[in-house]
Amino acid sequence: MANSILIPIVSLVDTKQRLLNFTELFDVCNYYDSNGIKSPLNYDRFECLAGYGCIEKISGDFQTITAKIANETRWVMGYLGYDANLKFNTHETLSDEENGFYIPELIISIGRNGQTLEIINNGISADLFKVYLEKLDGVSSQLPLPHNNHFQFKPCTPKSTYLKNVDLIKSQIIEGDFYEINYCQKFIQQGVLSQPLATFIALNKKSPTPFAAYVKTHHYTILCTSPERFIYKNDQILISQPIKGTNKRLDGDANKKQMALLQNDAKEIAENVMIVDLVRNDLAHVCQTGSIKVKELCQIYPFALVNQMISTVEGQLEANSCFKSIFEALFPMGSMTGAPKIEVMKNILKYETKSRGIYSGCLGYKMPNGNFDFNVLIRTMLEEKKNGMVSFQVGGAITYDSIPENEYAECMLKAKGLFNI
Repeated sequence: MANSILIPIVSLVDTKQRLLNFTELFDVCNYYDSNGIKSPLNYDRFECLAGYGCIEKISGDFQTITAKIANETRWVMGYLGYDANLKFNTHETLSDEENGFYIPELIISIGRNGQTLEIINNGISADLFKVYLEKLDGVSSQLPLPHNNHFQFKPCTPKSTYLKNVDLIKSQIIEGDFYEINYCQKFIQQGVLSQPLATFIALNKKSPTPFAAYVKTHHYTILCTSPERFIYKNDQILISQPIKGTNKRLDGDANKKQMALLQNDAKEIAENVMIVDLVRNDLAHVCQTGSIKVKELCQIYPFALVNQMISTVEGQLEANSCFKSIFEALFPMGSMTGAPKIEVMKNILKYETKSRGIYSGCLGYKMPNGNFDFNVLIRTMLEEKKNGMVSFQVGGAITYDSIPENEYAECMLKAKGLFNI
């Protein structure tokens, strides 16, 4: 039996729905959906990509994990949690919250044109591959009905404390400690999701984005509707597309004025440009001198609930740059830290009362040929199975011009889809 099978797609909607239902047969899976939305400048490979089952979890310290991923000739999927950065220069084993990389048993992809389904044996026996093909063939396209979880998320940081901290952060900016910091807050609810897949489907329908994902591990369920790409590697080209700048999307033609307001917002532009400079500096550690270019600066893109200001930065990798050196140089992403990065990361630990964990890390895949694509884990709901808790986090960039009430309102806007689900 061939290790790869191509099947023409009759109905893209039905096919995606079957792939979602197929996740219910596995304890471990990664399902990525671009929702028909092209990323800025069309750096895209797949309309949909999924990995099912687990051949091997990739574990150890950061050096061991990145070396295994770099040398792996099969597909690799998974995440790196934000707090993993604290162990980059140690020999400490990364926890399940910090590292979720693994080798799937089965890879299924839908090309960007949505016309062909490819099913790939990622290293299992021919007999097991045949069993999975038979099971997939029997999967229904009828999705589970939406389910009310009766959740009321509670903030870990009271609004009064959040507003006070924004003022304290501004005072540090005035003192010259840093220029911009991404300040986040966490919302929690005790209990587990009664139907995680149905919850993701409802969330993804309400707020479709180009980097949505439904992930199951033995410890976590991740429901992600991220609009942001972290890094994309295509041969020797490395691309980062930071988002900084948000306002509410309005209906119809009224949103044209909203987009224009964001396009001309001096504060939002300043935030974005600072992060673009930071990304350029990070890329300089692994890219050839003179190769780094800003392909698009402060362009406005509309999504279901918000408009976002996105920039695209590209560089040509040095010949000796590897998976480890790329992540050491760029992770965590500038859009979720601030500038200068090292200083603001110290202050993030001071102002944020709860660890970020998986949130504002990255999620994605690495192909056998070495190319990869990772999103930024934002607009994400996390179910912690062991602790019996569901949570999400939201944040925004604080600068000298920030108005505390406005920053809080922006957080609530970003959280709207998660609250309402």
